[in-house]
Amino acid sequence: MAWALVVHDNWGVTARMSIDFRRPVTVGQSIRAEGWIKEARRRIQVTAGRIVDAETGVELATAEATYVAASESRKRELKERYGLSVGSGR
Repeated sequence: MAWALVVHDNWGVTARMSIDFRRPVTVGQSIRAEGWIKEARRRIQVTAGRIVDAETGVELATAEATYVAASESRKRELKERYGLSVGSGR
């Protein structure tokens, strides 16, 4: 879900997260994670996401999280940590 923010260069820190586990995930199982922004306010971003079985599309877990915008210095630090170009947003 945090990467949904990064796509828009809106880096944030997690304030709250809730997860509902729907089905077990086995070792070696192929999964796909999806995340999107539900609500965007000035300093608060609410996201949602889910994990699905990559082969069947069966939903394995769902989640919702609230992020608070990172300061410019924290944003630079996070971009460096994840190997993203500091000047570009990518």
